[in-house]
Amino acid sequence: MKKRIIALALSASMLLGGIGASAQSTFTDLNEFHTWAEPQIEAMTTLGIIKGYTDGSFKPDRAITKTEALVLTARVAGYITKDYDTFKSVASEVYGDITEEYNTPYPNEVAFLLYKGVLTKEDLAGYIAPDRADSPLLRYEMAILLTKLIRAEESLNKSGSYNLTYSDAGDIPFIAAPYVEYVTNSSLMQGVFDPEFPNDIYFKPYGSVTRAQIAVLLHRVMDKFETNVSFGKVVGKNKKNNTITFSNPSGSPTIFAIPEDVNLYVDGYKTDNVNAVTTGADVAFFYINNTLCDIEIVNGEESRWNGVEKNDNAFVPTDPVEGKISTITLSDECSVTVNDVDYTISAASAIYVNHVASTVYDLRVGYDVKLEFVNGKVVLIYATAPLDSSSQTVIAEGVITKLSLTSRQVYVEVVNSETNLPVERSIIIETGASIYNGISGEKVDFLALEIDDHIIATGTIKDGNFYASKIVIR
Repeated sequence: MKKRIIALALSASMLLGGIGASAQSTFTDLNEFHTWAEPQIEAMTTLGIIKGYTDGSFKPDRAITKTEALVLTARVAGYITKDYDTFKSVASEVYGDITEEYNTPYPNEVAFLLYKGVLTKEDLAGYIAPDRADSPLLRYEMAILLTKLIRAEESLNKSGSYNLTYSDAGDIPFIAAPYVEYVTNSSLMQGVFDPEFPNDIYFKPYGSVTRAQIAVLLHRVMDKFETNVSFGKVVGKNKKNNTITFSNPSGSPTIFAIPEDVNLYVDGYKTDNVNAVTTGADVAFFYINNTLCDIEIVNGEESRWNGVEKNDNAFVPTDPVEGKISTITLSDECSVTVNDVDYTISAASAIYVNHVASTVYDLRVGYDVKLEFVNGKVVLIYATAPLDSSSQTVIAEGVITKLSLTSRQVYVEVVNSETNLPVERSIIIETGASIYNGISGEKVDFLALEIDDHIIATGTIKDGNFYASKIVIR
């Protein structure tokens, strides 16, 4: 479910300005001198990003404080997105001790910016220390904040030589110069005209940012850098391939390889270790202009990660494990989840379903299983599945010699898993049967079957015919 943060803000009720003030489209103190900002002010108040005062004014020329600027930035970063509630809670847990040091009235918004990577612990003193919190946000600080908000820090020019044509370029702090260059080239911030010097354009780095200006600037960010978030649930992981399997709101499972250039956050900590992820975790895919920037994962309350790297063997005990299968991951390295722990199944693992030699593709969510280990590896899986009293589960493996699309039949020379004898058999693919690509783990259509495909079929014998409920293409 993709959501654009600018749209989600419509349902949020926000504060800043007069406590309890309601958003409105027209303010009593907006006049002809504010026409350049009035459309953006109205849009941002409608979205709940910024509000007016109880007396009907907006105070467009009042300088925004550093604390207020952080609150507005947090809202644009997703703080007012309802589906982020779990993530906001984790942010407050992880960064609560840091925000407490500053006694800020908005600890949760600041924690959210730390969690999202917009701020670092080292940045906070410059914004919310007692002697800074209520002072005006300066224009060079706005340039830095905007750049970090859209995750553009890594793309900054760090050569030390900057193309700044402002008449007061020499007044821009050296540390802020690459940020000013970026927001200028991105048309996020523009120069300031001084009537006393009509031929010059100034940046005025130490000038205060007003409420009207920040409404325009943040609106410009939201307009130029569309932000989308997709949410889902983690149903599996694969450490070897660095993949997670997640289900989206429609319930469809998807195996996703985590790109090396994308940030993975688990319970508020940046990591590259998918072992920190547990089944059932909430996952958010954060995009800017359709480019995936972050994968944010929050485990259940009882499985929260403390940021300490987990040992790969921590999930593989030596004693037998019994329970029900809650997740099955089919990929290059298959795994099952039992009691909220993932166990890798290798090609050497022996699998029995109802005492019949089987494969991982014959396991089902909800089956009772017993796992046995040797040297920390799963060597035996005993699974119990209910059998239809009128039929018996049969597993067959072989190569397709011909197939019929009209009758949904395939003809194979198979080896019966019980007798180990080759037989020529017609297999009827039941309507609604599950067909999987055994390499990618993806579910495919009947039309994906081809002659010479090596398949594993699971089904029942009825009236002498083999009816397959599942086909796996090897």
